[in-house]
Amino acid sequence: REVVPGYPNAQTREVMMHNALRADSLEKVIHLWEIHLTNLQRILANEDPMAPGQILPKGQAADIPEFAVGGRSQEDSLLRAGAELKEQQNRSSISGGNLQIEGLHFFPPVKGLISSGFSPVNNHFAVDLVAPENSVIYAVLDGTVNFASWTDEFGYVLQIQHENNLLSIYKHCSQLFSKVGDPVTAGSVVAIIGSHGTYSTGFHLHFELWHKGVPLNPADYINF
Repeated sequence: REVVPGYPNAQTREVMMHNALRADSLEKVIHLWEIHLTNLQRILANEDPMAPGQILPKGQAADIPEFAVGGRSQEDSLLRAGAELKEQQNRSSISGGNLQIEGLHFFPPVKGLISSGFSPVNNHFAVDLVAPENSVIYAVLDGTVNFASWTDEFGYVLQIQHENNLLSIYKHCSQLFSKVGDPVTAGSVVAIIGSHGTYSTGFHLHFELWHKGVPLNPADYINF
């Protein structure tokens, strides 16, 4: 079978297609990070977050973490991320940063059982909580929604910015009841548990708690 000069064969076309899809996926990840970080900066500055569908103005894009653009190998990225996380945790511990959240009353995000615990060494910065289908998800503290959208990996995702530089994240939701910019109160229903996203293994809530950019073990602060 002859190959037409200048025309790629089937294998080359497949590689080109794969690279094009990967580039498109990375572009979407970067865009989501830009929107999320911009909303976070606006909320912390007491400004209104971006409205759904609003285009991010040129020149206002926030800095994007290196892991979001795939500039390094996965192994190298994990090692560097682990070292950076350890350094941040040490700084937080030395400065007594966690003293700001001691004594806060966190409302349990869902009535369920822990199926997978917090494990930074396994890149799992959350607790997974198993609960029946259609179980409701609650906001753990008063705050403002700064991200609410569908993702292929985690289904519907909700993020709430709280005082004291706290951020709570709720993943694998089947339905969201709040949108970006909405104020929420502790114990208010914000979503419904689901089993959506390529990383889901059944009906559960993937719950993360962050303080000053450092992931915390939710089980240290919340009675599940």
